Amino acid sequence: MSGIAEFDGILDSLEHSKTGISGSKILKLTNLSMENVSENAQFVASVYKYAKRAPVTHKLGALYILDSIVRSFQDGAKKNNESFENPVDASFSGGWCKAAEITDSLVADAIQHAPSAHLPKILKLCDIWEKASTFPPEKLESLRSKLKDAMALEHHHHHHHH
Repeated sequence: MSGIAEFDGILDSLEHSKTGISGSKILKLTNLSMENVSENAQFVASVYKYAKRAPVTHKLGALYILDSIVRSFQDGAKKNNESFENPVDASFSGGWCKAAEITDSLVADAIQHAPSAHLPKILKLCDIWEKASTFPPEKLESLRSKLKDAMALEHHHHHHHH
């Protein structure tokens, strides 16, 4: 079975699982995308499609998958002396950049649909990405402000209801 077929199979199983996430499955997905790095575009596209179709309860899990894969690509790129600024298509830096391209959309989707209890966890991911310099500062800035707005709104709503 090809790496991408196996990857998609795991995503399908996650979509129908109760939690939509497990550490061992994230590890497996990450390893598959690292072992088949020349096909990084397909792996990133699969994560994107999974995140978009995942039930609202699973949007955060999809971001954890993205996080694990993008940071592995980032590490691989650094070891190969590749940079985010000059990505090599079929290599780690290519995957890193492609993952960065879908991050805004997936985070926005999660902010909009995921349970409000997940918002602080998404903010934690932004902290991780900042510490690791996974994404450009301006991208993180914009993600953060969207999250803070959503959290403020959420807080506001609670006051009205009680």
